Amino acid sequence: MVSIKQRGMGCRVFGAQIYLVMLFMNGAASHAVALMTSEVDRS
Repeated sequence: MVSIKQRGMGCRVFGAQIYLVMLFMNGAASHAVALMTSEVDRS
């Protein structure tokens, strides 16, 4: 099974907000920040 961290942010804009909030709420803030500050086109 692919974990959330391995998959990346494979969703649309509104889903991305929920995804990031859930990462912060579940102790994965560093991963959420890494996704938000990534310089690639698709996180």
